Formats: sequence, structure tokens, C-alpha cells
Amino acid sequence: MIEANSCNSVMKRSIVGLLALTLLVSAGGFPLYGESLSGPEVIQKVDKAPVPETLKAILTMKLVNSQGEEKVRQLEAWKRGNDSSVMVFRKPEGIAGIALLKSIDQEGNEKTWLYLPSLDMTKEMHQDSGNRDFMSSDFTYEDLGSRDVDKYTYSLLRVEDSDDGKVYVVEGRAKNPEKAGYGVIKSWINGKHWKPEKVEYYDREGKLIKVQRNSSIEKIDGYWVVKEMAMENKRKGSRTVLTWKEYRIDTELPENIFVPEAMPELSEKG
Repeated sequence: MIEANSCNSVMKRSIVGLLALTLLVSAGGFPLYGESLSGPEVIQKVDKAPVPETLKAILTMKLVNSQGEEKVRQLEAWKRGNDSSVMVFRKPEGIAGIALLKSIDQEGNEKTWLYLPSLDMTKEMHQDSGNRDFMSSDFTYEDLGSRDVDKYTYSLLRVEDSDDGKVYVVEGRAKNPEKAGYGVIKSWINGKHWKPEKVEYYDREGKLIKVQRNSSIEKIDGYWVVKEMAMENKRKGSRTVLTWKEYRIDTELPENIFVPEAMPELSEKG
């Protein structure tokens, strides 16, 4: 195993973040296949990959339970850089208008708000709620945002060859398992675009909880895009599949869209 080094404390991006969309879109990869990289250096490549200034997307969320029964939801999402994202459920009718907002404050802390149209209420989520399942899916609130990578110590386990280039297998171990969402996170990161193709999540006892697979990674408008992301829950036997139908990159977004006060209006649109 290659020696582990802790990541820089200012690096707050998630290597597996979902609807912060941090890793869904990034610019072209770096020609570093010949270099010997440590685990933290690989994570830094992921973290520093350029992203569009703005992004708008339409996506579907398919929930499949252990009996194979499916539920399909449609969402609309917006993102600005790596710091702010908001998503709104549009279908089905029972959950339409529910919105989730995530943003980074000046101290580098992520803030999360949930808007419930049935109550016309916007509430800030407590930091401890990050480990809870989001809307009965196999993604947690933390999975949908910017995981603080400084909570983990990273090691490069090995480098694998694939038809699409080098794949760096990196293990992140929680420095404080009691507070971190997972005890261990293992990521298979492709050096072509510095995006994880597979991520395994383990609990504090080292048991595998979930497996995330990112497929159909394509280049759109100069940025690498994950067009489908699936999270399999090993404990429940369920899985959630997110599929992106539309991307609008570097397009103008409504002013002040990433503030809690804008959530009711966003909820009503569409």
C-alpha cells in the first residue's frame, strides 16, 4: 500500500458528491498516466477539475425495492460552480415542489435547506441529518452534497489498467468514524477525466453498505458528464438510479436562485 497522507484542510469538495453535481461535470483530464500519484494527490485531481460556471439539468430518479417494484420521479436541478446547488421534484404529484438547497458559507461550511410545499415551510437541516436517506432513496443528504474530504485519510491501494486508461483505486478512512458518514470509502477513479467510475461505502465495522456506479460518461460542450448514476444498497437489497436527460452548461440562471427565500418560487415553477 502506498503511504497515506492527509488532505489539505481547505479542500472541502466531495469525491462522490451527487446533486451538488460536483463530479457530474468536469473539464478534460490530465495526461499524468506516467506519474506516480499518492492517494491525496488523486483526490486533489478530482477536487480541482474545472467545472462549468453554471449548469441546469433535468433528471429522473428511479427507486427499485428489494422485490423489483419501481417508482419513478422527475427533478429539475441548477448548479453554480462547486458551491451552490438546488433541486426541485416535479413529478409525481404527491411530492412535486419539494426542494433541496445546498450552499457553502464564507467559512467553508455546507448549509442545507429543505422546502416542503404542503406546509409552505423552508427549514435548515441539522448537520447530523446528513446520514439520513433522502426522500426514501438510497442516497443520503450527504451523498447529495459536498462531503468534507478532510474528514478522511487517503491511500492509493493500486492502479488498474482499463480500455479507457488508468484507474486509481483510492481508499479513504474516516479520521473520526463517529462523526463521518462512512467508516471507509473506496473509489475507482479514471485518470482520463478524474471522475469515479465506482465507489464502495463501508460502515464503521468495515462492512460494505452501498455500491455506487457511474456509467455513460460522455463529453458535452467540452465537459465530461456522468449521464447515469446508480446506488445499490447492500443491506436493503434496493437501488436508486439517477439519469440525466438534459444539460444546459454555462447558461444564465435566475438571479438569487441559491438562497432559501427563492425556494417557494422555484417550487411553483415548472
